[in-house]
Amino acid sequence: MSDKHEVAGEHLSVSLKELAVEENRARETVASAEGEARSLVASAKLEGQRIIEKARSSASEEKAAFLKVEEEKAMREVAKILDQAKVEAASIRKTSEKRAKEIAVELKGVMFNGKD
Repeated sequence: MSDKHEVAGEHLSVSLKELAVEENRARETVASAEGEARSLVASAKLEGQRIIEKARSSASEEKAAFLKVEEEKAMREVAKILDQAKVEAASIRKTSEKRAKEIAVELKGVMFNGKD
């Protein structure tokens, strides 16, 4: 019977050693997985920051392009307004010159009629 106990004890001893080895392997695997997870998280953060920076840069470029287009539209509108103002100024000048000539004719008539 003592041989049975001895064999069982050795078996138990071997099983405990195997269990300890497996536990160490499991801990190493967990530690490795945790390291990989930290690495992946860090990599994801960097990639996220890169994407955000690229989006900001793209948005800045789009904003600049939009502002340039709007500035060009505004300048075209100002040019149209200036052209209209020139046309209206020329029309007013012609009307003023015409009216000035009419007044001059009237004054000559009054002066001429007044001398008679």
